[in-house]
Amino acid sequence: MGQSSSGFVLAAVVAGLCSTGSIGASAERGDAIPLVVIVHDGAVVHPETLDQALKEAARIYRQLGVTLEWHSDSARVGAQGFSVQLIIQDKLRPASDRTEQFLMGVAVAPWHDCRGTVYLFNDQVAKFASWRRLRSALAMGTVIAHEIGHVLLQRKGHSPEGLMRAVLNDGDWERAALGILLFAPDDAAIVRANTSSCR
Repeated sequence: MGQSSSGFVLAAVVAGLCSTGSIGASAERGDAIPLVVIVHDGAVVHPETLDQALKEAARIYRQLGVTLEWHSDSARVGAQGFSVQLIIQDKLRPASDRTEQFLMGVAVAPWHDCRGTVYLFNDQVAKFASWRRLRSALAMGTVIAHEIGHVLLQRKGHSPEGLMRAVLNDGDWERAALGILLFAPDDAAIVRANTSSCR
């Protein structure tokens, strides 16, 4: 499929997600902080998988009072608030210095002016999900949430517990499947503070 097809598919997914309001909007929290995520799907991910992955990432952020607002066109997004570019690539380009078995995503530093960019590598996510026997959408949504977390925490380092661990173990993925793999409390406070400061 060509570029116009991928753009149409993504626009349809995002339009569907936003038709009932922003993903992650919480009726219980009147103090929810908006976070704009502009999705560039260069991998042409299956629409249902992408839809479920974005919902999974949004659910994680909803737990700490941050509402993810998905967009497919950065030109239509206003300058207010924090914004993240999510670039989904079909494949990870080989790197000679790579030591990880699966490198599913990366956040690009430096982060400043309430903006950031993260990359997700669709082939790596698919291979990892198959190897771990996970739903692809669960793996993808968890990776998206983790990489956006780096941007919001404004650091490349990892945490000893929670979603921002360097390597998620069997127990972590079991918690992810149950919907209880979240940010550690200290990380959650920083994410909320940094996102709020950009309003």
